[in-house]
Amino acid sequence: MPKKVLIIDTDQSSLSVARRILENSGHDLYTIDELNNAVAGMERILPHLVILGLANNPQFAIDILKMRTESKVLEKLQFLVFCGQKNEKEKKIALGLGAVDYLEYPIKAQNLVVKVKRYLDNFEFPAYIPSQDEKKIELRMKGDIEKISEVSLILQCQAKFDGKKQVEIFSNFLRSIGAEHCQYKTYGKSSFVDKGVYNVEFIIVGADNNVTTNIRKVSRDKMR
Repeated sequence: MPKKVLIIDTDQSSLSVARRILENSGHDLYTIDELNNAVAGMERILPHLVILGLANNPQFAIDILKMRTESKVLEKLQFLVFCGQKNEKEKKIALGLGAVDYLEYPIKAQNLVVKVKRYLDNFEFPAYIPSQDEKKIELRMKGDIEKISEVSLILQCQAKFDGKKQVEIFSNFLRSIGAEHCQYKTYGKSSFVDKGVYNVEFIIVGADNNVTTNIRKVSRDKMR
């Protein structure tokens, strides 16, 4: 999966060189050469790696790294800084503010490729934990109704359920006996049938007299 690399540098020559070196890396490249657009661009793009030029305007680069410590969005980003031999002081400040590494001008293609690969390979944004409402999903899978009574149903499927879960079951058979609107809640643990196949018992909730009568009828007809 391609990752996003953002190059921020007001030095057009350095920016062009870095882009040319990385354009065949297979990753999505973005460039910003205006200071006023840098912060908004980072928040919009959310790159996996920011390459930040120090030489032309070292104070601006330092200010961005300082903002990183104050922003929940920017603090997740990793920064690789470009600097010149005259930027020794700013380089130390940048590393102290959380930049992961640096490269000195003039840019050497092999060094840049190796470092970009290293930091992209080892970086993922933190996993997001959904809120209670966001955790709800709709999971569709095929299964077979093995048995049904007035109070429960056993379903054979490829899902293993532990604890109490409520699911919707769509079936022509359930529709034919008027039970498509009932609630089905797991009861006990799933039992192993075969590799990746389980029997799951569900309690039928909300079955009215019409549904239970129809279940008794199909059971009676089966016994004849």
